[in-house]
Amino acid sequence: MKLEKKILEEELHERETKTKVQSTLALAALEKKHIGALKDLEIKHKKAIDELRGLHSIESSNMKKVIYHLLDNFSHLKKLN
Repeated sequence: MKLEKKILEEELHERETKTKVQSTLALAALEKKHIGALKDLEIKHKKAIDELRGLHSIESSNMKKVIYHLLDNFSHLKKLN
């Protein structure tokens, strides 16, 4: 009876240990996947910000050209009057 109990306790201990190891490995895999996903999102975010800055620069440059053109036309009109 005591031998059976000891065997059962050892089996239980082995199962608990195996479960803990599997749980630790699964958690490590999830953390690695999570870190990879965060890095991907960070890269995509930086690219989007860079594209937005570039677009803003282009629009700003174009707007300056339009303003200078309008001012030039306005000065010509002013000379006519």
